[in-house]
Amino acid sequence: MFAVGRTLIKKKRIAKLAGYFQITLAIIGFIEVLRRFFGDKELPDFSTMIIISIFALIANGICLYILQKSKSKEEASMIFTSNDAIINLYQIKFIMSYK
Repeated sequence: MFAVGRTLIKKKRIAKLAGYFQITLAIIGFIEVLRRFFGDKELPDFSTMIIISIFALIANGICLYILQKSKSKEEASMIFTSNDAIINLYQIKFIMSYK
């Protein structure tokens, strides 16, 4: 969302920063998988997962609304944000059925 309507140079910088952030999250996630595999066997708190997924769904909905109202049509941003919203819905559905 931060890159919408910005110059190409700023978009590249923001994309690079977002890439580093995603790599960091992936490393943290992988460490968490290793910790749970080799250490604690506790199950995650399903209600917390549902709440976070609902907040993410709301945020993606707001982002989609802002993108649709913006003058510069960022098609890639629209696609990725709508895919994120769909994934949030499936996460909520999966967690509810697993619980």
